[in-house]
Amino acid sequence: MNSRATKSKAPIRNPRGGLTAAGRAMYARKEGAHLRPGVKGPADTPEKMRRKGSFLRRHHANPRGPMRDANGNPTRLALAAHAWGEPVPKTMAAASALAAKGTRLLERYRAVSAGDGAARASGKGAPTQKTRARKAAAENSAHRAGKKTEARKSVKKTTTRKTTAEKGAHAASAKNSLVANINRRRKAGISRSKSNSTVSEDAYANMRAGWPKGSRKRNAG
Repeated sequence: MNSRATKSKAPIRNPRGGLTAAGRAMYARKEGAHLRPGVKGPADTPEKMRRKGSFLRRHHANPRGPMRDANGNPTRLALAAHAWGEPVPKTMAAASALAAKGTRLLERYRAVSAGDGAARASGKGAPTQKTRARKAAAENSAHRAGKKTEARKSVKKTTTRKTTAEKGAHAASAKNSLVANINRRRKAGISRSKSNSTVSEDAYANMRAGWPKGSRKRNAG
């Protein structure tokens, strides 16, 4: 018995869409094709934008077949979208939406490439992905630091205003309490004479400082 014949071959097609690693290796051997796995994550680099945009346009702008077979199951054409991290289209309208996304990705790719080319021409060099990421992280960090500083300043101002207001309220409360006590005893006919007064000269002077000028003259007289 030929042991080679009994060996099970690795599947070439992924049942969920696209080729397996064995399938890509087979095409490389037979046709010299350099096939790579689809871009499943975010297309956040010019290369990923170009690859994913090109795939979506090539397969879904003018589909070469239906998205569903006679039994209502997705065709291999539709399943290919899954290999690139996209939802499997069930209708031609859904396929057109994927093609439109591909167009947007290619437009972004061209815009980024043009910007990098202009930077190289000016002698500054094109910013790398790491440079862009560091710049974005620095801007976010500065923004957060600014917000924290503003929050601390706001809390400090509020605390200062509160302390000042509390001091003023306490002083006013003490003064009003003294005046109210004097008026209460006077109304009850049990006012103390000046020689028997329990109010200190400093407290009396502080109390008078808050009276209107006319009242101050009358009491002074």
